[in-house]
Amino acid sequence: KSALGLLEQAEDMEDLSPDVDSWEQILSILYRGLSNKTNIEERRRYFNVHMLMFDKCQTTNGGGGGMFRSQTWGLTFNIVGLILSLSNEFDKKEDEQIITDLDLYWDSCHHLVLSLSHLAMEYVTSSVGHEKEMERMSLGLCSILCTDVSSCVLAMMEPMAGWFEVWARFVGPSTLMSILRVSGLGEVVLRRCESRGRNEASKRLHEMICQRDGSSSVTPTLEDLEESNFLQSLSILRVITSRCDATLGSMGSIFCCNATLSSFLSADGIVSSDEVQAMLGTKEQCLSIAEQEEMRSRLLKPFRDVLLLRESTPALVDADLEELCTQVVSLIEQLC
Repeated sequence: KSALGLLEQAEDMEDLSPDVDSWEQILSILYRGLSNKTNIEERRRYFNVHMLMFDKCQTTNGGGGGMFRSQTWGLTFNIVGLILSLSNEFDKKEDEQIITDLDLYWDSCHHLVLSLSHLAMEYVTSSVGHEKEMERMSLGLCSILCTDVSSCVLAMMEPMAGWFEVWARFVGPSTLMSILRVSGLGEVVLRRCESRGRNEASKRLHEMICQRDGSSSVTPTLEDLEESNFLQSLSILRVITSRCDATLGSMGSIFCCNATLSSFLSADGIVSSDEVQAMLGTKEQCLSIAEQEEMRSRLLKPFRDVLLLRESTPALVDADLEELCTQVVSLIEQLC
């Protein structure tokens, strides 16, 4: 039987003898399967195996009484790599090819959000440290959010990006600043706020959803996608400004047009923890006084615009969003 067939038929995790070496081999096989761009059916089967194995690692009857829960990190890193690969393919393939991948794209992002919830709980309750894995995962998540199409898909699932806020709290402020600097996410979300969530990826994604689903009553409008995109970016910007504990001068290392957009993908999968540590050691950039005030104005504008909209058309801005924007405006004004 093929490796895929054997993985599909594994009764529990003990069947796979997941010692360190064999487990790394299994993860490599699984990732190569997810990277198969020419066979969407087989790619989907490998994705289903990931979900199945994740569940087996989590449950007490998955062989070993839940002792394999730490293996869920490797499985989730593979899904991060899959989503980044799908994002790259989105920019290169024709619409007809992408439409066939939309369900896998959506399911991958949905599974990632669920997996992050489990991993967060595992991190909080486990006595075993996962600090390096946490930093590696945080960089991977920021890399995903830097891609317009993946960000849009995730925004449709959770516009307020609560999962991002949870994971931003698992690393220290200085480490989070380094992750944002390396990924370039700060500048990306700020630009999305300035464009009110509008970009070419959202338009193309909406067109393909309409081609696939027709004029269904549940099909989101382009305005829905753009609004979700804007709310997600606004929420991430709030987390960045409140969590990083940075001065206005050091904001240049988070929000700068020439941020280094490093690749999180390598030839054999995603970058290792050691490679991530090397990336996070790069130097930060500081802003001049004039640049600081310009940055303050840029950061304030999207939040003030929402508050102005609340004054003119109260029905379009709920009380929670108004409170969020009010708090962030106060925080940014106090930065020095």
